[in-house]
Amino acid sequence: MNGMWIELGAAVLGLLALHALWQQWQLRGLRRQGLYPARGQAKPADVQRLVQAGERLLAMRCHRELYGSSLREARDAVQALSENLAAPGILETAPLQLRPGSSAEFEKAFAQAQALIAAMPGYRGHELQRCLERPDHYLLLVRWDSVAHHEQGFRQSPEYQQWRALLHHFYEPFPTVLHYEAVPACTAPLPT
Repeated sequence: MNGMWIELGAAVLGLLALHALWQQWQLRGLRRQGLYPARGQAKPADVQRLVQAGERLLAMRCHRELYGSSLREARDAVQALSENLAAPGILETAPLQLRPGSSAEFEKAFAQAQALIAAMPGYRGHELQRCLERPDHYLLLVRWDSVAHHEQGFRQSPEYQQWRALLHHFYEPFPTVLHYEAVPACTAPLPT
């Protein structure tokens, strides 16, 4: 009888070891793809990105690494983030007219600056669109949880000063930034 329990215990330990190895292999793959941060490099935006990708368990793990939280705290935080991301939020729009001939330099600077905005609380995502008909015209679209996250959170942060230094000298004239909210009865999801 004791031999059976020892064998069962060894089998369970073996399965747990295999599971741990599989998780490490999975994390290495996700890190190579840029979907999961390197050890000690997690940011709140990483947790949000994992939630948006439907990777709730990985989002909880990332939250625990980032904040040293308990499993329950991580679960509650990921649940709250999921609910928050399901709320409509707002869309910031900024039509950007650049100095003539500065597009390539601007895109290089924007590639660097986008990490600043992506790390801000309340940030959901962004895209930069280049105009096909007009050279040096772009449209910046940024999704936020609220106008306050953009206006008070980002624009009053030290990161915004870095954003300004990287990008504002390209604009001619300076853009008018507007915020929009969806009209539910007149909105359909965009195909992916």
